[in-house]
Amino acid sequence: TTRVEFTLTPRHDGGTTLRLEETGFTTETHYTQNVSGWDHELRELVAFLRV
Repeated sequence: TTRVEFTLTPRHDGGTTLRLEETGFTTETHYTQNVSGWDHELRELVAFLRV
């Protein structure tokens, strides 16, 4: 089981920084597979927020 933590921090320019941290991986393979998934999902989130 992994744990996902999202942290939102206001920026001086009025924007917001999103920090994502996922912990609890049992193997490097699981970590590597998950990273590519987050890369994809976060790109979709950025595209959605820009609309």
